[in-house]
Amino acid sequence: MESSALSSVGNDRGAQLGFSGALLIAICHFTAYVDRAIPAVFAPALRAEFSLTDTQIGLLQGPAFVVTYAMVLLIVGTSHNRLPLAPVAALCMLGWTVACLVFALAADIETLMASRLMLGFAQAAFGPTALVILAASSPQDRLGRSTALFTAGSATGRSGALIIGGGLLAALTGAGWFSGLEPWRMAVILMTLPNLVLAWLLWRRIRATASPAPRRRGLRAAIRHIATMPALALHVGAGVAVILLIQAGAGWAPSVLNRSLQLTPATSAWTVGLVVLVAAPTGHLAAGRWLDRQVAMGKSIAPGMVWGAALAICGAALMATGDQIVLVLAGLFLLTAGGGAAALTALGGLAPVTTSGMHGSVVSVYLAACALLGTGLGPVLTGVLSDTLFPHAGGLASALFLTIAIAGAAAILLSLAGAAGWRRLAAER
Repeated sequence: MESSALSSVGNDRGAQLGFSGALLIAICHFTAYVDRAIPAVFAPALRAEFSLTDTQIGLLQGPAFVVTYAMVLLIVGTSHNRLPLAPVAALCMLGWTVACLVFALAADIETLMASRLMLGFAQAAFGPTALVILAASSPQDRLGRSTALFTAGSATGRSGALIIGGGLLAALTGAGWFSGLEPWRMAVILMTLPNLVLAWLLWRRIRATASPAPRRRGLRAAIRHIATMPALALHVGAGVAVILLIQAGAGWAPSVLNRSLQLTPATSAWTVGLVVLVAAPTGHLAAGRWLDRQVAMGKSIAPGMVWGAALAICGAALMATGDQIVLVLAGLFLLTAGGGAAALTALGGLAPVTTSGMHGSVVSVYLAACALLGTGLGPVLTGVLSDTLFPHAGGLASALFLTIAIAGAAAILLSLAGAAGWRRLAAER
């Protein structure tokens, strides 16, 4: 049973998606992360128009989305077992598009907060649903690469938001094309309207595959499944640690460039965005091909986690010690590519060790843990370390390195501890 363990997901497979179908899902996932980053892109305009404090901006970016997203993900992602996959995925896109439009037209902070709550609710079921579709409809020997396309979409979403949103804002400011709306509002609308077309295309494409919707068990069954399998629990823990270091880097990289290299905020954002657009797909797609080979040969995937986390730590060290732009950008590339490779390995490593009935629910629990502990804690921990241990001018880069070193070391140790058990589980599936 050491052939492709990825085939454990869905014995009754529908018509295969193919590369174009997997790419469409990845593009939709990219737009999800672009829309999540809207408050970060337009923070100065929001602060000026609504007289928001930094704390309120932070609430819009983090808790207003993350907590709701994680809570609903645990409920919806482990219980929408009887619903057909195509409508669920398309309705998620329509729902978060409406949430973004509400954000664009908000008249007060309460409406801004409400729209972010709506966004978290609408996006909660998309990730697990999309991954189940990929697992059920992708060629068995290419599931790792299909998953890599999916995760590359999320990895480039934040940088895409900075580039797309910044470009639209620059074009609309002073142009006078839409005199009735502030430029940032019109930019948000223009960023989100294409989602309507993508939702329609996604619905048609998934429906055409006739992908089976495997009956999934609920939240308690998924948590019990993880808790009773130490190797799976260690793998999940390693993945969460990887997401923590990635989110810490994503949240603070522009500020590190701004403070360490004295770049303007706009230049820092554009520079980080361009580096991530190259580095993230490099790490994810390379890891996807490697993962397919490892699983097909029945080998451990722990080296992917170990080397990815190690590269991320080395990248953060370069960012902390370098005062030259080449060194700092090289460090950012290593951090992004290495973290991306480890993240893809962590997510892709769930399918070989879970049955079709448990896969969607286990993924939901995993994504919720990543959202709460990774997205919710990574940037905050870095900020606390910067304020308390490194309050000097260049201290932020040191705080970021310490956060990534701790999280990366945890990912390496947990992955190695669970490597043998993961391989046994994959062989049994």
